[in-house]
Amino acid sequence: MNTVRKYCKDEKECLLIVEGINDCHSIFRLAEKNGCETLFGIWEGGNDAGALERFGGLLVATTPQRPRIMGIVLDADIDQEDGTKGSMRRWSQIASKLRDSGYEVPSQPSPNGTIIQGLGGRPKVGVWLMPDNQNAGMLEDFLLELAPRKTVDYVRTCVQTARDAGYTSYKDRHESKAIAYTYLAWQNEPGNPFGIAVKAKFFDANSQSAANFIAWLKNLFETVN
Repeated sequence: MNTVRKYCKDEKECLLIVEGINDCHSIFRLAEKNGCETLFGIWEGGNDAGALERFGGLLVATTPQRPRIMGIVLDADIDQEDGTKGSMRRWSQIASKLRDSGYEVPSQPSPNGTIIQGLGGRPKVGVWLMPDNQNAGMLEDFLLELAPRKTVDYVRTCVQTARDAGYTSYKDRHESKAIAYTYLAWQNEPGNPFGIAVKAKFFDANSQSAANFIAWLKNLFETVN
């Protein structure tokens, strides 16, 4: 009897935890384009709090329930209340959970994506902070790096012009979202979700930024049996 896969709510022993549906579909399509989508399952938490809760819970789960390899991808967006730089705020949240579970954690994330070997039966763990493990941002900032630079620059100018003229109401920290969705609105079949946009090649799965992320995924999930 075939088991129906719970897409974006997977429970495989090699598991990637992400914030939401857009993250799940985008990452799956990027992995598919690069031939590594079968290395791991994806579980989306609905938001950052849900993803962190799942991550922390699996770290302390009993051996039969926890993954053998586990990664987490979170936005490093700037805190809306105190303006704290996103990457270090996020890293502090994740590092705290890892230390509480007995991991030795570096003081800051690796620019290439962090990978920590598990000891004493603990899972091997990977951390990627969108967009690039260093700068504040989110999934949309990462995807815009996969789009044609001149086009994105022009879209950004148009969005900012509309903002300056008083025609927009988005929050400053969501400007990359406004730019990403405007960019997709100008493509064939406007308004496609991010995952379909990756599949349709509106975002380049072979760009350098994508290659860096895929290299992290492969380094995390590829194992020698």
